[in-house]
Amino acid sequence: MNSNSFKLIGEGYFELRHDGILIDSWTVKNTVVNDGKDAIATGSALTDFTNMRIGTGTTSPTVNDTELETEVKDAIASTSNPEANKIKFEKAFTFGSGEVYDISEAGLFDGAGTASVMLNRLTFSPRSVSNGSVLTVNLTITVA
Repeated sequence: MNSNSFKLIGEGYFELRHDGILIDSWTVKNTVVNDGKDAIATGSALTDFTNMRIGTGTTSPTVNDTELETEVKDAIASTSNPEANKIKFEKAFTFGSGEVYDISEAGLFDGAGTASVMLNRLTFSPRSVSNGSVLTVNLTITVA
């Protein structure tokens, strides 16, 4: 009998800048959700999950999550392989005139819109963003 198995471990690293000055940086472990695990198990590749979303939801993540609680931005992330068995998704979200949020959640999806599948979700203490802010999000998934 083959007892090989693997797990997906996620971590987020964030940097918040305002007018080019580093204001804050933090790291958060995240939850790989059931729908994401099912998608990988049935043939999706980790590289399919390039839509990164951020929002203002504060409810702790669970494995049953399918969406962010309160999405405010959705964009295509770049991907890289910094080490063996790791994939990193990165996106710098910029905020312009009239955009004022307390960002507190992020996640990866396999597309835009409500029909997409969520891979992971994480929450953190709210960080205020406004005109001139840039929030860079790095989400790394490790296959262990």
